[in-house]
Amino acid sequence: MKKLIILFVFIFLFLSISNAQNAIVGTGFTAGWADDDFEYFSPSFGSSYMRTEQANDTGNQYFRMGIDWDGTVKQITVTPGTDTEVLTNSRIFLDLSDTDSGSMYLDVSSTSDNYVFKTRDTGTDPSGELVIFRIQGNIRSVNSVTRDKSTVYPGQTVTVTANLDGELATGQGVYLRYSDDNFSTSEIDLMTGSGTSYSAEISSDLNTASNSISYYVLTSGDGLFIDHDWADWFTINLNNNSGSNYSYTVQSSWTTSGSGDGSWDDPNAWDPDAVPPSNQPVTIENSLTLDQNATVSSITINSGVTFTASDGSKANRTLTISDGGTLTNNGTFDAADGTVVFAGSGTVSGSVTFNNVEINGGVDFGSSSTINGNLSINSGGYVNNNAPTYGSNSTLIFNTGGSYNIDGSTVLWTTGSTLGQGVPNNVTVSTTDPLKIYEARDVIGNLTVESGASIEQGNNIFIVQGNMLNSGSYSFVSDGAQPLTVYGNFTNDSNGSIVLSNTLGGDLEVQGDFYDNGTFTANDRAVFLNGSSTQHLESTAAMDYLFINNSAGIILNSQLEINDDLDLTAGTMQLGVNELIIYSTASITGGSSNSYIKTNDTGVLTREAGAKADVLFPIGNSDYNPVTINNTGTTDNFSVKVADTTPTNVNDETRVVNRTWTITEGTAGGSDASITLQWNSGETGTNFDINNELVMGRYVGPGNNWETKSATGSDPYTAQASGFTSFSDFAVASGGAGTLPVQLSTFTAQYLNNQAQLYWVTQTETDNIGWNVYRNVENEFAESEKVNNELIEGYGTTTEQHEYNFIDNMSELVPGETYHYWLENLDLGGETNLYGPAELYINPEEDPGNSQPSEEYDGLYGLGNNPFNPALGQAAEISFQLKSSSKVKLDVFNVKGQLVKNLYNGNASHNNCTWNGTDTNGKLQPSGVYLYRLLVNGKVYDTQKIILFR
Repeated sequence: MKKLIILFVFIFLFLSISNAQNAIVGTGFTAGWADDDFEYFSPSFGSSYMRTEQANDTGNQYFRMGIDWDGTVKQITVTPGTDTEVLTNSRIFLDLSDTDSGSMYLDVSSTSDNYVFKTRDTGTDPSGELVIFRIQGNIRSVNSVTRDKSTVYPGQTVTVTANLDGELATGQGVYLRYSDDNFSTSEIDLMTGSGTSYSAEISSDLNTASNSISYYVLTSGDGLFIDHDWADWFTINLNNNSGSNYSYTVQSSWTTSGSGDGSWDDPNAWDPDAVPPSNQPVTIENSLTLDQNATVSSITINSGVTFTASDGSKANRTLTISDGGTLTNNGTFDAADGTVVFAGSGTVSGSVTFNNVEINGGVDFGSSSTINGNLSINSGGYVNNNAPTYGSNSTLIFNTGGSYNIDGSTVLWTTGSTLGQGVPNNVTVSTTDPLKIYEARDVIGNLTVESGASIEQGNNIFIVQGNMLNSGSYSFVSDGAQPLTVYGNFTNDSNGSIVLSNTLGGDLEVQGDFYDNGTFTANDRAVFLNGSSTQHLESTAAMDYLFINNSAGIILNSQLEINDDLDLTAGTMQLGVNELIIYSTASITGGSSNSYIKTNDTGVLTREAGAKADVLFPIGNSDYNPVTINNTGTTDNFSVKVADTTPTNVNDETRVVNRTWTITEGTAGGSDASITLQWNSGETGTNFDINNELVMGRYVGPGNNWETKSATGSDPYTAQASGFTSFSDFAVASGGAGTLPVQLSTFTAQYLNNQAQLYWVTQTETDNIGWNVYRNVENEFAESEKVNNELIEGYGTTTEQHEYNFIDNMSELVPGETYHYWLENLDLGGETNLYGPAELYINPEEDPGNSQPSEEYDGLYGLGNNPFNPALGQAAEISFQLKSSSKVKLDVFNVKGQLVKNLYNGNASHNNCTWNGTDTNGKLQPSGVYLYRLLVNGKVYDTQKIILFR
């Protein structure tokens, strides 16, 4: 038996020595420097070798490492021939050359310290890597390893605790090593604690769904960073569950439990009695309500349960699904007022009806997703494979921040004219770079382009079935030959810009109201108003081509200008108080009883007439009553309107056409126009006879100027007259000029000699008995008072000119007040006609008499003989006074603004001038009102009126 034991020991020693790669030699830790003094390392973890020694003495203790393997025996150190101090807890790299001089040394302070020597590997040609740990006491081992969670859920942190066989001595540390790939890679963390208990955490980042984690606890030097590749080399001892390692598998998701109040933020509502951390998979096995914002990597709703995406206490609870995540619904998804955000790519499975959704990557909505709120496409967002079905209250919002193409490959917005999968209801564009719509598309609801956003339409039809509001930029590509069609209202607000195509066909068609208060560039393209109910039109920019094709009519809300053509296909354009301007480069196409410009208020149609050509003004009110002007004089702009009213100032309303046409010219004088007026059967008085001396009249003041003309047509009818050089209201009557009352050519009020003096002139009078004069300080005839005690006698029937003068003997004229005067004439039939008002302003700084002005007076003063009659030897006396001598010019003009005579031209500070009623050539001027004007240093200084009698 003893022989057997001795043989076993011999064999063990032989094998240990013959296979030992590493050894320590030297006087610091062994008996000496001879090869026979080698003290061999033992195999350790992995390929490492280890030996624990205590120093022979304190101070510098010298040693080398020995190699004894397969017949190779040598000693090695850091630097052959040189003694080198080495440090503990550090990697040491040895020169593999055999040497018998130079060594390593450690500065030893206590011979009771344990030095653990570890080489990384073995063999005749090892790596030569060495590490030394100094333990200032007993070397401790790990007795047991535990963790704080038996079941681990995704995203949870796991705490691992190690219990040692005794308290750690200085120099020894405890480490947790863990891996999710069977230690192909690993993390090694220093554990913290005291006494015999130490702990460390396995990060929540590693505890992902269904991940398997292996771990064990090792000891090494204290306070080290240990790389994965050094783990076995740096290990002094370990507890790895007897070689099997400790391990756990993370649950596939967080799951709900039946306890708790059914709210997301209630820990009792979850199996681990904790609310899921952010960005983890979740399975809803019991009905649950989202009462906080949450982020998940995926969410699954099991059959038979309901997940409510918002608790309603605050709008828009947000559930965020991480990049690559899924939403799987096998039960009931109640969107409430919540928002689901896909942080990147994502997938929807099952039937899901969303409220609001935001996507930031490619999302496949599956075959059964519906969006009833907003689908916001953020930067990087798009729909992959399957688009959602858009609900009737949904809005597709482009928040991409960059250009986005809608073309044949686009899934989120597909071709279709009815609401459904891939066909959105409302669309809102917020992206600053253009949303490029390059294939035919429909917006079933409303299109909104927000301020700063833009859309570019390609060569395709684009239809907005609802309203369009543009606060950003909308433009066509240069060769876009298809229209933008808006079934509802079109609004280009003050921030908006619209640029139509420069190619034929790239027009704008609107069936609702048209409001343009921004920038509108037509590019010679047309706007079509072709609705079926009344449309409103408002535009601050001139239109190139406007087509009216709406039998229900158009109402103009603002002044409108046309550069090229107004096409009246069907329906009326109602002007109201607004002006429609057709520029000289433009034309009007059409115009008929079915389509015309309706002048229902003060609004007028303005266009140019000249070059001896007929120019049609297709106007009317309740019916079509157009005007044609042929101007052989100076080309001018004419403004025309017609009212469904019986002309005023006529003797017999039964003998007139019940229409009043109003024509004005842009620049007075120079025109010589032929006027044609049109009316229809049933638009005349009961005694109107088109075959009885037809006349056309122009209202000139108060009063009318009538010309006898023949009529043409059978229904409609026209009357034409020529030679008009001035323009106002026009009317048509039968029965000759006798239809007219008094023709009044002048009516004025003057403040002269501290009195209110009225002056009027008639050109003709018919059965005129006489006159009454009325006065009021307000421009209201109904509240005026008659100021003449007796009727002012008229001239009966006469075609000669007659002049009237009346002084209103008020007890006191109030300075600064304005008085309004009316004339009323009475004819033999008891009918009355009203003229006026004439206005009289009492200037508080003006001396109405003939006295000299005060020294402070500056301007015209002292008008003598007003009115004056040259036939009686009278002349008007006109004076002026200035504060200093200046360049002065004093002129007399007629009421048309034509110069009659210059009275003074030179330098002066004051002067008295006279005017005898003649012009520059000495020709006596007709009776009437004249203006005299004072120019000082080339600028108009003062203007006043004077009346000439003949």
